[in-house]
Amino acid sequence: MLRTSFNGGWEVCDYKSWYNRNPAEKTQVTVPHDAMILAPRDENSSYWFPYGGFVGADKTYTKVIDVPAQWLGKQVYVEFEGVYTNASVYLNDEFVARQPYGYTGFLADISGFIKEGKNELKVLCRAAAAPNSRWYPGTGIYRDTWLLVSERTHIRPFGLKVTTETADEKAAGLHTETEIVNNGPVRKELCLKQRIVSPEGEVVAEAVSACKVMAGDKATLRQHFALKEPKLWSPETPQLYKVEAELWEGEELLDKAQDRFGVRTISADAVRGFCINGKSYKLRGGCIHHDNGPIGTAEFAAAAKRRVRLMKEAGYNAIRSSHNPMSRALLDACDELGVMVMDESFDTWNQPKTIYDYHLFFREWWAADTKAMVEKDYNHPCVVMYSIGNEIAERDGGGDGGAWARRQAEYIRSLDHTRPVSSALCNINDPDVERKERGQFTGKKGVDGVPMWDVTDRDIDYFCKKSQDYTDALDVAGMNYLQKTYAAQRERFPHRVICGTESMIAQYGEVWDMVEADSAIVGDFCWTAWEYLGEAGCGKIDYEEDGNEKALAAFMGDAPWVMAYCGDFDLTGDRRVQSYYREIVWKLRKAPYIGVQRLNRHGQKPYYTPWSWSDTVASWTWPGWEGKETDVEVYADADEAELLINGVSQGRLPVKEYRAIFTVQYAPGKIEAVAYKAGEETGRFALETVGKAVALKLEAETLGADGIWHAGEGDLAYVRVTAVDEQGRRVYCTPDVRVTVEGAATLMGYGSGDPVTKHNYWEDSCALFDGVAIAVLRSAKEAGKVRVSVQAEGLAGAQIEIETK
Repeated sequence: MLRTSFNGGWEVCDYKSWYNRNPAEKTQVTVPHDAMILAPRDENSSYWFPYGGFVGADKTYTKVIDVPAQWLGKQVYVEFEGVYTNASVYLNDEFVARQPYGYTGFLADISGFIKEGKNELKVLCRAAAAPNSRWYPGTGIYRDTWLLVSERTHIRPFGLKVTTETADEKAAGLHTETEIVNNGPVRKELCLKQRIVSPEGEVVAEAVSACKVMAGDKATLRQHFALKEPKLWSPETPQLYKVEAELWEGEELLDKAQDRFGVRTISADAVRGFCINGKSYKLRGGCIHHDNGPIGTAEFAAAAKRRVRLMKEAGYNAIRSSHNPMSRALLDACDELGVMVMDESFDTWNQPKTIYDYHLFFREWWAADTKAMVEKDYNHPCVVMYSIGNEIAERDGGGDGGAWARRQAEYIRSLDHTRPVSSALCNINDPDVERKERGQFTGKKGVDGVPMWDVTDRDIDYFCKKSQDYTDALDVAGMNYLQKTYAAQRERFPHRVICGTESMIAQYGEVWDMVEADSAIVGDFCWTAWEYLGEAGCGKIDYEEDGNEKALAAFMGDAPWVMAYCGDFDLTGDRRVQSYYREIVWKLRKAPYIGVQRLNRHGQKPYYTPWSWSDTVASWTWPGWEGKETDVEVYADADEAELLINGVSQGRLPVKEYRAIFTVQYAPGKIEAVAYKAGEETGRFALETVGKAVALKLEAETLGADGIWHAGEGDLAYVRVTAVDEQGRRVYCTPDVRVTVEGAATLMGYGSGDPVTKHNYWEDSCALFDGVAIAVLRSAKEAGKVRVSVQAEGLAGAQIEIETK
């Protein structure tokens, strides 16, 4: 099937009414496109917390298709990888397709509606009914679109599947399933030829099958392959094969299809744990939402691969899509980089979490949306587990929650028997227990006063009883913040496989020790790996001295909070202090790390949420605070930690849950942490005082997905902006910096990791946060040079020149 990009040539406008033929303002765009990130935030929004002040709106996207005469009588689809939300598609005002769920890709079959010459395609996106999500959702055609043209007899899109039945280093047994569709008026006698191509590009297996397909019918052909000494896909060796299929009628080639896949097997049990190719893995996982920070939800291969690459470099080997099916670009990146994926279908079933969310469509659409997710995922070796839902209200044993869990799990197994099925459960509140007596509300505090999300013995007993019907439908029981129940679950359900599907950073040492100690607990996915828009202030830190009593009492952040502020990576992709702590807990980092609590806040009373981390930065530069006290946190996989300031020991402290906290006086110079195990030094880490900011620095941190920034309006470059001293060292400061882009690119988004800001990400000026911001550039249609320059008052500007190809 001829598959070409369909991203260019769109126009977008506000939707007024169906009869609004000539709207006042149309904007020419190339998708992927997020209209929500480009609109001003509303401080009076009634749903500020979930959306971060962004506002839902209805949009109309239109595009003219010039149809040649040879397309008439052929099969023509427009494929949409994602439209948010409640999309309706029309061609020449004739209804073609509908897709309520904003995260499901779909095909619009326009074969019966096209005419020779100009045709108008119209897509309505209904996002004004808000809130329809618990986080920033975006608006519009935010993922890729494709035009598919073929003969009426063809290989169905997503109809080519490869299954690894057995695999080891010596041999692998594969089979393919290829669905043939005959939409023509007569019976077809067909021949299907397939090849398996190795990661090196060599044909390593071939097969040929013949079949007859009646008019208006379809057929599934199965072909079997045996590979000698296969290149196995794993997190360490993400080797990718390719399957190529050709559909012939006599001497005429009717259609082609191809896809990548990996040779690997999956298993999960309470004795061996979670295994890839028979090797046990602990899932060092992180949850992510679907937005890309300053560019909103618009998805690009470069953005996806950058995120996955940075996460893997920080120690992650798994990602949970939260709480919706993952984009194809992210799956491709995880395939290539060897990162495992738990792909999740829904955040809600029949019971709502927000007034206009997916509960309005679930009963009629769940099966179609589940099938679309499985078909999208099937050939991606990175997908190792499906989740049928997150914190579903029906988990509580009341009503038909268990029946719905089994219905969905069994349906997935009918589509794909190779991957385990999970779901993420949270605690179930006993209605006979007063709120203040429940574990999560008992007021227990952890290190630095972060509230402990706890459960009582009564909570544990109630949860185990009420959740069993639901959980027994699963292959792997996902647990959100329920590590206190693990021991009871293991005792009552000895064959149950458990995976932490959400956890809080302040309790992560305890969580990961449990994972490591029990093979039946296969891993944990932290909340959250990457900062995201919306759920504003989920991990916020307030201070009593700021005098905002409303903020101190609230879980959520009011305007101008814009993001959750609980990610290991901030919105620019910069690693926060907590990320290094997590890497140490995973025992992947031998050297200790230092987090310095902000000196300007020392002695003030902080108020944290359970998702907060301490208010620390990796900086030992605090001019004007000489001689003042501060708390310095040393993270280490060690028995003891020692802290030195300018070579003078500040003493040793025992390390508890991978952290020791020293109260010291600030003195400019060098601060160094030394870790000890059994009295022997195991590693050192130091921070040094830097000078005042004198200049700006630009770095082309990411160019495209493959190191080449491609022209054509579909590729991104990430340019990091940093304030530096005379020696080029980062300075934690907040100057306003203006960025200018000239040449063969446009500025698509620009912003910092500041969680409390009135900045719009489409503006060309913003304040640095802790000395850093990121500019995201989108390539122009034609290749050429791009000049990026930055200016700030009192600092030397900077300029770099990069190129699209």
